[in-house]
Amino acid sequence: MSRLRWEKESLEVARGKGLKVVGYFCPYFPEELVLSAGMLPVRLEVGGGESPALDGVCLTCKCEGMEEPEERFTVPVFKLNLPPADRYRNDYAARGVLEKELRGLRKGLGGLSGKFITYLDDMRAIILCNRIREKLRRLYEYPADDRSPLEWRQVFEITRAGGVMDRRAFLEELVKIEKALGSRKASGVAVDSRIRLMVTGSSMSGIERLSEIVNKAGGVIVADYACQAGMLLRKKVPVFGIAERPLESLSERYLYNAPCVCRGDTRGRLDRMVRIARNYRVHGLLYYNPGNVNALRQDYRLVDNAFYQELSVPAFLVNGNELEAEDAQAKLKEYIDVIGGRV
Repeated sequence: MSRLRWEKESLEVARGKGLKVVGYFCPYFPEELVLSAGMLPVRLEVGGGESPALDGVCLTCKCEGMEEPEERFTVPVFKLNLPPADRYRNDYAARGVLEKELRGLRKGLGGLSGKFITYLDDMRAIILCNRIREKLRRLYEYPADDRSPLEWRQVFEITRAGGVMDRRAFLEELVKIEKALGSRKASGVAVDSRIRLMVTGSSMSGIERLSEIVNKAGGVIVADYACQAGMLLRKKVPVFGIAERPLESLSERYLYNAPCVCRGDTRGRLDRMVRIARNYRVHGLLYYNPGNVNALRQDYRLVDNAFYQELSVPAFLVNGNELEAEDAQAKLKEYIDVIGGRV
């Protein structure tokens, strides 16, 4: 897995091949359109420091306290407006709105790349990304088993790394990882008896540090409900007939699941979170608020109440900007100890 990390070299290789690089922040942005335009999509992190050299940036909906202002960038900026709808199968008017937005975005990206995008370009990009998602989906399912050879944090690292790699090379790496894991699982893995935790929140920026603290405290993250991790991979999206309509498929692909707090349908989101928690047999929930955002603090209360009523599972609010404080780490360890009956 040595290739699966953020490296400037990966972008330099792309540029060496004459590829333009387009960055995006929100996972609801359809990177297939960048690929079909013959460019490299690079997933960026809000507040992640200096961005790599880019030829364009795509912005979608904004989350309170985690905005990326258009004025920050000196390269062309493309915007994608997401209609306020949860499941497009229940709102065909909204689906039409999104398809219109995607057509405009597709045209703009084609202008940036200087390439005429064909139907086959769209379909090749969709098929490639669907194959990648299928491989990633299987990896996120591993931690459901307490004899898993793979931890959630490792899968998340792979997911993030794939956001800056050439997608075909990334798919090749996933095939290798899948084969290696198959042989490890066959040889037998010891039972992991640590406290099983689920993580949610609007951003996973800085989640590695949280995972380290959790592991030292005797816990392990096994599942998530976050758009930047495994949530958008949970459901398979059907193909629309024999002659697929690419933009319709992309509308279904990106809006069928709605894990983000900004997307509405609170009841449906809580129900899905509870269902995942049951499937992964979690003992506790970590609500990660990277910047102490007020909207996320309010949502935490709803999530905390739902998990306690439905599962008797306690939730814990983690403020990312306070994570390095000794008292914050001590409180997190106490939370894990209480769940494990060690207090």
